[in-house]
Amino acid sequence: MRIGTSTAAAATAASTDDFVSELSDIYTDIRNDFLDKMTRCTRIVPTKVMLANATVIEQQTFDPGITQKYFQNIVNNLDNWDVQNTSITNNQDIRRIFVKFHTKVGNYLLSGHLSIQFHVLLYYKPNHRVVEIQKELSDIVEKTKDMTANFANQSDKFVLDKLREMGYVDNMINNTDLEP
Repeated sequence: MRIGTSTAAAATAASTDDFVSELSDIYTDIRNDFLDKMTRCTRIVPTKVMLANATVIEQQTFDPGITQKYFQNIVNNLDNWDVQNTSITNNQDIRRIFVKFHTKVGNYLLSGHLSIQFHVLLYYKPNHRVVEIQKELSDIVEKTKDMTANFANQSDKFVLDKLREMGYVDNMINNTDLEP
């Protein structure tokens, strides 16, 4: 039986097992405490992020590390339970943080699974050095463009001068194609 599902209430009411009834009450308390704590763990705060073009903007987010620490704290305090450490999945833009644990009590196997799933938008951490490097790269590209145009003009002039030295006259050479 799964405690907390819609069938659990009917099963608990029909059951004469006080253990299941008590467990259902404990589950309700845990659920309420968990919801309260997760609400605080996922509190939205503004943070500065950087776009690929080095523009810094403010974005609303929460710190998943707080949730991860909370789950790990739960696991660290479960004596006599078999636990999995806190796990994180990174599937494209969906993230999951979860933990699983279980123990045997009498004829019952009690298990728990706590998790949070959230959508992520990937940004860069603001870094002033990135902006400086992008400026340097832009300057290099601009200088390269200028040098390439200058080199093309010089090489065209060189070819034209050599053709003239070889005896080709100006009317045989289309100057408009060779001179800037």
